[in-house]
Amino acid sequence: MTLHTILTPEWIHEAKLIAAENPRLEGFVPSEGGLHPRILLLGEAPGDKEVKIGRPFMGPSGKELDRWLASLGLTREDIYITGVVKSRPFSIGKTGRKSDRRPNQKEVKRSAAMFDWELSHFQVPRPKSVIYMASCWNAQFKNITSRRIPLNSLRKNIKSFLCIIHRIRSGSRI
Repeated sequence: MTLHTILTPEWIHEAKLIAAENPRLEGFVPSEGGLHPRILLLGEAPGDKEVKIGRPFMGPSGKELDRWLASLGLTREDIYITGVVKSRPFSIGKTGRKSDRRPNQKEVKRSAAMFDWELSHFQVPRPKSVIYMASCWNAQFKNITSRRIPLNSLRKNIKSFLCIIHRIRSGSRI
């Protein structure tokens, strides 16, 4: 299986800089997948497992994603996975342990230009479907891109746009 990232060395450097500037972000997980994907999978941010391995969707959600893809006769080469934030947002609990959290608006906005740049690469040729993975479809998604045009034009120009309301690991099926 050959997976690629479209992120340039400059964008990778920028993503690592964003994490270094924020004490509540850690690691870097590049986007990956086929260069001409049938499906574009948009996530929020990597979790603990993804940061340790350095690849998106490698924990319980990733196992469910792989099962879901297999049931459709697809592999990770048929999709491209990207996240709004490329580092793990975390909080520290009462026990001192880190736990995953959703990225906040400041983190989303700081990463928006990179996300816009990635989305612009999938306008032509465009995937047949875009799937947004998130715990909810809300105003945060509307503000992901620094400009609203790229995502809206992408949505209008693809055959289907799906929103998954619950995270894959919740056991939801499409």
